[in-house]
Amino acid sequence: MKITKRQLKRIIKEEKAKVLKEDAFRHPKTGENMWLMLNDIVDNLLTNGVDPEEIANELNGLATDVVASAGDSPYRRGLE
Repeated sequence: MKITKRQLKRIIKEEKAKVLKEDAFRHPKTGENMWLMLNDIVDNLLTNGVDPEEIANELNGLATDVVASAGDSPYRRGLE
């Protein structure tokens, strides 16, 4: 499935809104919202011509790793 830049930006915007409602985590040294930092990184990649599908695949791989590392935590049970 191909994903357009526009679709990826919309998805990021929706996820960003969800995170902002949850008072997201802060970087331990800078205090910056780490979710916003991630959003800025993705925007920068898109601006610099990285293929949106490549970005989506990388993020999907990270998400898979996060779920796998959750083990039997309550967070993982909520995802199933």
